[in-house]
Amino acid sequence: MSAEKRIYGIDLGTTYSAIAYVDEFNQAEIIPNSDNERVTPSVVFFESPTNIIVGSVAKEAAKHDSEAVVDFVKRQMGTDYAFHYEGVDYKPEEISSYILRRLAEDAKKTGEHDVKDVVITCPAYFGEAERNATRLAGELAGLNVLQILDEPAAAALFYGLNCRGERKNAIVYDLGGGTFDVSVVSVDDAEIKIVCTDGDHRLGGKDWDDALVRFLVSEFENSTGIENILDDPETSYDLRYDAEKAKQTLTKRDSTKARVSSGGERLNVEITRERFEELTRDLVDRTVDFTRSVLETAKTKGVEKIDAFLLVGGSTRMPMIEARVREAFAESLGCEPQQFEVDEAVAKGAALFGQCRHIKIALEEKAQELVGKSFEELTERERETVVDQTSAEQGVSSEYVLETSKTSITTVATKSYGIRAKKDGVPVVRNLIARQTPTPTVASQIFFTEDADAECIELRVFSNNSSDADAPLEESVEIGTATLELPPGLPARSKVRVNFELSPEGRLEMTAVEETTNAQIVATFQADVGMNEEEIAAAKERSRELVIE
Repeated sequence: MSAEKRIYGIDLGTTYSAIAYVDEFNQAEIIPNSDNERVTPSVVFFESPTNIIVGSVAKEAAKHDSEAVVDFVKRQMGTDYAFHYEGVDYKPEEISSYILRRLAEDAKKTGEHDVKDVVITCPAYFGEAERNATRLAGELAGLNVLQILDEPAAAALFYGLNCRGERKNAIVYDLGGGTFDVSVVSVDDAEIKIVCTDGDHRLGGKDWDDALVRFLVSEFENSTGIENILDDPETSYDLRYDAEKAKQTLTKRDSTKARVSSGGERLNVEITRERFEELTRDLVDRTVDFTRSVLETAKTKGVEKIDAFLLVGGSTRMPMIEARVREAFAESLGCEPQQFEVDEAVAKGAALFGQCRHIKIALEEKAQELVGKSFEELTERERETVVDQTSAEQGVSSEYVLETSKTSITTVATKSYGIRAKKDGVPVVRNLIARQTPTPTVASQIFFTEDADAECIELRVFSNNSSDADAPLEESVEIGTATLELPPGLPARSKVRVNFELSPEGRLEMTAVEETTNAQIVATFQADVGMNEEEIAAAKERSRELVIE
């Protein structure tokens, strides 16, 4: 594909981020940053209000200026968290935009890539608030965000296009620095379907680091009697940094040492791989429990056989992960776990998705221009003409355009969505759309007014993680309310039909119709991001004067 038509894939990670594109040979490639690293640490250092440093230098800066450094911001996406620096509150969207800008600007410096159109990935179980926040981060970075794509879907697409022509079911076990998700995917030639998915956005490599930190602190306190050493920000960051380094060393060696310094005392602590694995066994077991649950759900959806077990995410390099997964699943599934481009599969898959999306749009536009029909409605001869002209304009082969036209990816709802109702007098959430339902999807259900002569009915919409028809109200999150005005004189228990339509990106649209007079209301529910319009305007103004290094 010609350079001016490129779509870039970005894996905006908790600990590391990466950017990829599809080259002239239709192969996905990572663009190294200006430090010649293939992944960039997702760490931001406020050197001054107008000079922001992102990456390895920012990570090092935290040793001596930890209060000006923010990391693991992905865990805060869609929340009200703010990082305070020199009287300004920086929300997760704005901080994430600095990481995205660094990736885009480095791509221009190192490879003369003009990064504009992008697909950004997120954990599959991110709700709408987190997805909206991710999209806003891209927009604040000056990027045109074409789509927010599930990380396992991106990895599955990369896998599927590498085994085109085969029919396989795979499980994608994605353990990153701060998040974990696991998905069963069905690959049939270029048709990729997410069968089911689950995960925990508070479980990742950081939790392994934290376990080591607690161990080091305990050893130091027992040896010196000095307590509460984590209250000092610089000591805390030093320990986190050393714990991560120790974890990485233990990936290759059986033991390592870490130094703990505080209050004028120092202690060298030896850490063996065996001890590390004992300290973190419960974390590994949590990922195994999620995996078992997803495999059971996949069975209910007709997927009995798993052909490939893909380990994705940098934290899967820890030997304990592959060993525990093999112990738990290799015999029962009949396939061995395999590391699958752990740092790069997601970004590369996002780039391939972006290219597929671009070519499909180009095909549709050319079909309308030449014939006035959709691409699917064309005769074989018309299709050949449209494919040939599209390939010439896009700078790729006709065979590749035709293959790409067949590529599809189907995701699932990661949450259930319903209306507040009553069951035996107790308030519940009546789910219209259940989690794990393929998207896009529509659903409809009849509700009833309570009283005669009601002037309106208030429809409160909730999301939750329950797969049951009725979910406890206290375990659900309200995402919006719509009020349907009713005609006068309606009797009690008058029917109101509620329709839900959920997009692949988690955008929910509701239509409610009172069936006697057809009075209706249409509402689109989009979870609020952590920034209001005034904060967004201020962030854009700051961005104009900002230098990102």
